[in-house]
Amino acid sequence: MKNVFVFAVVLLILVAPVLAAEVTLTPVETYESVEAEFNMQIDNYLGYDVITQVELNSPDLELIDVLDFLGWSSDLSSSQITWYDGTVENNVKNALFVYTAKAGLVNQDEAGTIAGTLTYDDFTTEDFSINVTIKNDNTPPVLNNIFPANNSYARAYNNNQEIRINASDSETGIKEVQYEYSDCTNPATQVNLTCNEGECTGNADFANYGENDTACFTVEITNNAEETTTISGSFGFDNTPPTVTLLSPVNNSYSNNMFRFEVFDNKATQFDCEIEIDTLNDIQEIEAFEGINAFALEANVSEGAHDWKIMCTDAVGLQGEDQDSFIYDITPPMIDLNGPADNSGIKDVMIDIAVSDNYEIDTVDYSRELNSSVWPDGENTLSVIAVDKAGNTAEEVFNFYVDRKAPEISIVSPEDGASFDYHGTFVVQVTDDYDDSIECAVSTSVAEPVTQEVNSGEESTINVMLPLGNFSWYMLCVDDLGNSAQSEQRTATAEDLTGPDIFVDDINYVARGTDLTLEAAVTDISGVKQVTANFEGDLLTLVDQGNDVYQAVISIPADQTPGDYDITVEAMDNNDQINTVVEEMTVVENYEVNVNLPGSVEPNANIAVTGGVTKDDSSEVAGIVTITYPDGAADVELNENSDFSYDFTAPDSDGSYDVIVAYETENLIYRATESFSVVSPAQQTSDSGSGSKGIPFDYQGGYSGIKPEEPAPEPEPEPSGEASASELIEPTEEPVVVEEIPEEEPRVPLATGAATGLFDSLGQPVKWGLIILTLAGLIAGGVYSFRKKKKGSDEIDWGPKFR
Repeated sequence: MKNVFVFAVVLLILVAPVLAAEVTLTPVETYESVEAEFNMQIDNYLGYDVITQVELNSPDLELIDVLDFLGWSSDLSSSQITWYDGTVENNVKNALFVYTAKAGLVNQDEAGTIAGTLTYDDFTTEDFSINVTIKNDNTPPVLNNIFPANNSYARAYNNNQEIRINASDSETGIKEVQYEYSDCTNPATQVNLTCNEGECTGNADFANYGENDTACFTVEITNNAEETTTISGSFGFDNTPPTVTLLSPVNNSYSNNMFRFEVFDNKATQFDCEIEIDTLNDIQEIEAFEGINAFALEANVSEGAHDWKIMCTDAVGLQGEDQDSFIYDITPPMIDLNGPADNSGIKDVMIDIAVSDNYEIDTVDYSRELNSSVWPDGENTLSVIAVDKAGNTAEEVFNFYVDRKAPEISIVSPEDGASFDYHGTFVVQVTDDYDDSIECAVSTSVAEPVTQEVNSGEESTINVMLPLGNFSWYMLCVDDLGNSAQSEQRTATAEDLTGPDIFVDDINYVARGTDLTLEAAVTDISGVKQVTANFEGDLLTLVDQGNDVYQAVISIPADQTPGDYDITVEAMDNNDQINTVVEEMTVVENYEVNVNLPGSVEPNANIAVTGGVTKDDSSEVAGIVTITYPDGAADVELNENSDFSYDFTAPDSDGSYDVIVAYETENLIYRATESFSVVSPAQQTSDSGSGSKGIPFDYQGGYSGIKPEEPAPEPEPEPSGEASASELIEPTEEPVVVEEIPEEEPRVPLATGAATGLFDSLGQPVKWGLIILTLAGLIAGGVYSFRKKKKGSDEIDWGPKFR
């Protein structure tokens, strides 16, 4: 069975059919008398063999032309075409042969035949035949348009009047158009027309036809199927141009781009008009009708004075025109509210409104009087409409709130005749129709009035410090418009029921291993008995420094763990009443900046400044130091040993100079200052110097300038309890380094530091400079200072006694 199956498959392959070539033709329908292009396609895909010749016979259609293709030759007669010297291989599906043929006239649709023969390269042939239909066109052509048209007009006394005719025939097309005219009495005159696909033009001589004459015409249109359409009519003549009258703008009046004119004619009702501005020809065309017409300019015309002209042409070409001058203004007026402000509250005022225009104002209308004294209380709207001479309109709407009503005061506490602590607390609720915030004052018979802004409709508290004893008081509130109200007068007694008021100076950061001077302002109307502070279990007594200032020194151990700590300050008054305040501070690591400099150099000599930065836990210090020296500054990176080195040129003038080296951490800036002398060769010494300072310093300055070699001694200032930056180093106009800047103004708590150097090796001027600098620092209360950032806890309203 397996062998039989294989044989059957081979047999099927051997007997597979060979397809014959297929010939198709488009179109297979054509109208009589019409030349049409025909496309004959030959499909020889998998055909018998290669086609080498194609013969086409057309007994029913006249063959007109054949389209030549490369690779083929052709012979053409009126009834036969032969294509030869070419091939259609059996891998070609659509071989195209194109020719033109024309059907003859028929009285009805008729069937025809296209026949032909295909010849193959083995000289065998194959015949084909295709049926075609020749369609009869029994509909006449159509007249689409004619000028002059029936019942219309032509130009009188015109010896060269153009005749225009448009005709069409969708089936067979236009073959011929004839036109003739007469005076409706005498024989007609024929006009020679030139036609192109139904568009025909010619010229008639109407030189003898006047405005009261009439002409008759006949048009005969024939299509290619010999079907004919004949139309007759008549028309008159016109020799009077249209009358054009400009209506607005005229006589140098204003226009905001709205133009009006009037046009009339003795016969025409429709016109083609052209607009001309300042002799610029034909800037706009419009179609106008008899009567009044309006338009807006489409062209970009500048504002100002212009001339304009309208030229209107009727159907026979007669033209009328008119012209005038105008001022072009398309800018609306300006409406400005000078006062009071829009959406503001008012009482009895005059509303100040200014109206202006680039040319002239025509009218200004207000929706209400400008004197607000006649307006009702509450919300009021004022509308202003301004119109200029050109008709441009502007409108503005302003809103005001008229408030003649005083605030309403409701005292919540204290009650009349009440006794309370001398830290007086007055609670009030004030409401106002307009203001959200009202200014109120508590006036007493024993103290200055205390004024505060309160929110309308909310309970508000006003604090007043009072002397002990009886007093009377009232509250006065005034809104933004000056409406005021006063409460009833009440009496009260102020007593001392609380402990002292404590205000601790802010402390930001403290370097461990240093002393912190804690300072607090403590007051009490009954006198302060004692003030203590508790830090990490150590209780210290703050010493009265006078002027309500109390101080104590807290030593921060060198091994204190960095972090946030609380200092609790407790004060007792002479009535044994206590108050407590907790102040937060942050303990940070301490750094020491070491600086080495030569003691003295010649002018313009090279100076090497060296040193290093050490940390109190002996760990590695990285980053940069900022070195400020005479006439300059530089950022220098610390090496792997936390050391630095930098060279600069000495000044060219003798004297003593400072070099400041600063190392900045996240919290503090640590600085050390060393001096050197510039001495001309005749005075040169071999002194050198070095320094080591662990100074966290708030000062934001740079190089301080030259120190005189022998300064005159100045009187020592009285100790002030704190050292400012300017007392330690005089700042320059452009600070070189900037410390971490907290949100509050910096203050300078006191701390201690150490300085070492080859003091004995220094020159005498340098020694005196260091002595004076050290004394100034000691008198000021310390060598370095710093501050910490404010914590997120609730702040105390320090009041006027804040230091």
